[in-house]
Amino acid sequence: MPRASFLTLGCKVNQYETERLQRGFEEQGFEVVEPGFAADVCVVNSCSVTTEAERKSRSALRRLQRSSPEALLVLTGCYPEMLRRLGHGLDLQALVVPNVDKLNALRYILDARPDLLVAACPAATSRPSTHRTRAVVKVQDGCNLNCTYCSIPFTRPAPTSRPPADIVDEVTGLATSGCPEVVLAGICIGLYDACEAGARCDLLGLVERLCELPNGPRLRLSSIEPVHVSDPLLHAMALGGRLCPQLHLPLQSGSSRVLKAMGRPYDSDAFLSLCRRARAVVPGMGLTTDIMVGFPGETEEDFAETCRVVRDAAFHRAHIFRYSVRPGTPAADMPDQVPSDVKEDRAHRLAELAGRVQAEQAAAAQGTEHEVAVEPACGESGRLAGYTGNYLRVRFAGDPALAGSLARVRVTGGSGAVLDAVLL
Repeated sequence: MPRASFLTLGCKVNQYETERLQRGFEEQGFEVVEPGFAADVCVVNSCSVTTEAERKSRSALRRLQRSSPEALLVLTGCYPEMLRRLGHGLDLQALVVPNVDKLNALRYILDARPDLLVAACPAATSRPSTHRTRAVVKVQDGCNLNCTYCSIPFTRPAPTSRPPADIVDEVTGLATSGCPEVVLAGICIGLYDACEAGARCDLLGLVERLCELPNGPRLRLSSIEPVHVSDPLLHAMALGGRLCPQLHLPLQSGSSRVLKAMGRPYDSDAFLSLCRRARAVVPGMGLTTDIMVGFPGETEEDFAETCRVVRDAAFHRAHIFRYSVRPGTPAADMPDQVPSDVKEDRAHRLAELAGRVQAEQAAAAQGTEHEVAVEPACGESGRLAGYTGNYLRVRFAGDPALAGSLARVRVTGGSGAVLDAVLL
């Protein structure tokens, strides 16, 4: 039986696509092993959103080449698309599968290595697309916002949406397999817009349809642009049903001047207004974000504005990263590129501030009760862990048999990234 390994970098959409690939390999008779173990095929699903992501993609290929020197290395994802756009070659011998044809990677591989073809096994049943208790379901691909720093329009297709019936079938299968939570993911999920039987279905319509499934899982939205959060979507969260009361809103900058240069379709006042409205409509709403420091022309005053918005928005969590030049984007040619040491300093200071804000949110959560998607026990303590609906990470003592279910807990302590809780 041939063996295959899969390594994924980047977004939840990449994670989902890798899982789909892995299931296809298993159905074809491959044994799937962890990256680093001897394999006949090593697949890297890459990312190019930053230079660091590209570095990690190259490093992953080299590690796999060392661990499985006889294996067929396969590279897909956004990194080879960026190389192609720039007219650059890959400095390692690998089979490149275009991003738009990623889910057909097995066909490319068997064309290159027909000796790996084995008798097909019975189709695998649907199962969670993570090794924990949350499954990612891709509903949309592509983005047309054209932010001045972003390379996604170069590496992903134009916006497309999956048919609602396909998504319903997949989520139903996951619920049947016992998955307690499904994350609806897309490159720009707010652009979801499908047509079925002549009727239009937007993101809200899709969510409402999934919430009506008998014995369905709870639902969580992946990152969504602030301009795509409607009042009806907030009211759907406020119903207290299956849609988790959490939004991941990419801020990117708290400076309205910088946001305009980025091509972002909102200013800092509009962003904070949305945060206030979301919390007013949905009590206990969890807000998380992405923030970029060091965009070309960002001054210390601009950075201070970002710090102000972080304090006022009171995020549960913030992912902070440094601006990275993406060749071919408008921002790459902008004047006043920020020096690396300044970006590093601002990232450090912002991370400290975000940590203090997170601790304040943790303190405010003491005594609150939540439903948690329970993950398997890990570590020597043997305690269970999981995420609440509003994306607080908690750990608690309990029967390991609870893993893979929803359990009710009360937060009792902690001030960091993981809070203590007790089962109710």
